[in-house]
Amino acid sequence: MKKSIILTTLAISSAVANAAIISVNVTDGGPGFGATISSTQLAGVVEAGNWNVVSFETGGTTNAHAGTNTGNLLDDAGANSGVSISSTGTWGRTFNNSTGFNTGTALFNDSMITNYSDTNTGSITLTGVSYATYDVYVYSSRPFVQEAGFTVGGVSRFLAFDLNATSGPLEEGSFATQALAEGSRGTGNYIKFSGVTGSSLTIQAESVGNFMSVNGIQIVQVPEPSSTALLGLGGLALILRRRK
Repeated sequence: MKKSIILTTLAISSAVANAAIISVNVTDGGPGFGATISSTQLAGVVEAGNWNVVSFETGGTTNAHAGTNTGNLLDDAGANSGVSISSTGTWGRTFNNSTGFNTGTALFNDSMITNYSDTNTGSITLTGVSYATYDVYVYSSRPFVQEAGFTVGGVSRFLAFDLNATSGPLEEGSFATQALAEGSRGTGNYIKFSGVTGSSLTIQAESVGNFMSVNGIQIVQVPEPSSTALLGLGGLALILRRRK
């Protein structure tokens, strides 16, 4: 009986866990993670390989690096996703050499976070997203005493940097208001937007004073229960019912 429950649980987990990920490292186009990247290098809260690498410039120029195709980004399996990326607004480009991550993929997380494009007001648009529902991770960290605000689908979240902002580990800092972010300054280096829908996604970035950074973006599919998972749930319910 226990073996049946374990096998059924594994079937459900396998069916649900197979989610696609699109990862974008926003860089200055200079040294570090933005210059050369292997498909096997893992980074991000949701660890993934096959990172796309871009940088943004004022006037809506989106530059591709390390073999990235901005009109057809790769997913974590290395397949063409059909998703394109573009930008608008005022952007600068910065590479920071600070270190400090202590995760298993410290080297690549550190390079992803410390290499960024900065802006005082800009937007990033990704089109062609085929996932019914997905989570969006926006990485933002800059070694200055500043605040950053991001809006996705009408929902705004804030971060407040300090001089040690680029140190790790990766930590969520999604605050609903600027005041809450300022009250926890230096907490977090990414914001998560959950349950996003739609084939077009716009991330509006706005600095609360001077400049703020966009260091990376991940779009993580929220998998729908497959027929295998649904059958597994039915089987598990039957097993539990018989045990009674």
